[in-house]
Amino acid sequence: MRILRFDIQNDKAIASWIHDANSEHVEIAGATATGKTTAASALWDIAEKSKDCLTHGQKKGHIIVHLGEGKVDLIASREFTQSTNTIKVERADGSKVSAADFKAMLSVLSENPHKIKDMKPLERVKTLLGAADLGDVDLQKMDEEIAGAERARLDAGRDAENFVPGTEPEKAETVDVSAISEEIETARQNNDIVDQDQREIDAIVEKGQLINVDIIQIDERRVNLQKELDGLAVRVAELDTKKISLTADYKTRTAHHAELEIEDTTELSAKLATATEVNEKAGAHKQWEARKKQHNDLLNQRACADEAVKELRDHKEELLEGAVWPLEGLSIDDGEVMYNDSLFENLGESEQILVCAALSIKDILAHELHVVRLDGVESMSKVDFDKLQELFGDVGIQVISTRVCREQPDSHEIVITEKEKT
Repeated sequence: MRILRFDIQNDKAIASWIHDANSEHVEIAGATATGKTTAASALWDIAEKSKDCLTHGQKKGHIIVHLGEGKVDLIASREFTQSTNTIKVERADGSKVSAADFKAMLSVLSENPHKIKDMKPLERVKTLLGAADLGDVDLQKMDEEIAGAERARLDAGRDAENFVPGTEPEKAETVDVSAISEEIETARQNNDIVDQDQREIDAIVEKGQLINVDIIQIDERRVNLQKELDGLAVRVAELDTKKISLTADYKTRTAHHAELEIEDTTELSAKLATATEVNEKAGAHKQWEARKKQHNDLLNQRACADEAVKELRDHKEELLEGAVWPLEGLSIDDGEVMYNDSLFENLGESEQILVCAALSIKDILAHELHVVRLDGVESMSKVDFDKLQELFGDVGIQVISTRVCREQPDSHEIVITEKEKT
């Protein structure tokens, strides 16, 4: 929808102004402080409550704007007195439209879109990308993917630097300390059995020697003590019997002991003594191999991330090269808005306003009211202003503009003059 009719009464410097715009561009000229901006801002002053809008000395006033396409579809008004300020929006069928819904019909860029020039460069580039026709591609998401790939590339590079394996240490086979220790313990237990067996045999020998001493002593006593001969003879016989038993036991044990062997643990002990050093070498080499593998993996990750960044950047460059910009000569170069190969900041006031107007088109068309206000266009050249009106007109956006008129106004301009003082 566009503006079909203006009806303003007692609004600031305007006593009464009625104009049938019929969806066409409206150019308002006049001296300073004559109400040009007030007239051009009628639509926005309804959507946004304006303070102190009643003309001094008057009791009531109003702003009424008829909107539609060829016929009136919507009537928006704001009526005000010294103490009240009321908005009313109705459709042609009489249904009501809330103030919030009416405000939502207007793009934030529809009121002085040249404010875009006050944006920061990055914000301005985002606005340009939003105004371009890039198909279904989400450049913001693509930039996020590029940033993520760049972070992955940087992280992988840093991690690879932290995992440089260094000089390869001497390679050594690990020694199973536990197995060797078990072997030594088994041998030690066997040797303890052998030693105990020998001690028991030695005890038999010692007992035999003691019996022999007893026999000699008793036999001597037998010679010397004839009276005790019979008793000692019995004792000797008993001891002989024991000796025979011990002799048999001795022979059996010595025969068994002869079959036993002492195991040599010298080699195992030597291997155990060097196991710690060998295992340290083996562990160092395994750590080096693991570090080397991780380093190579991280280098591969960095290479993959680098390739991803390149592919995304190349794709973005292709999209930007094939983009349909809202104004011929408009482009993005290295993150900067360019017009006719010049940086936006280096353009003159006239071309900057033209570029800003082009950037606002897509957002304005996304809203129901296709109207734009440009205040103070006297800073634009006629060529640029004509191009601006053509740019908006080609897409069905109505331009409401004002300029300070210091000379003769153009024939198509509406001249606002200072009201008569009473």
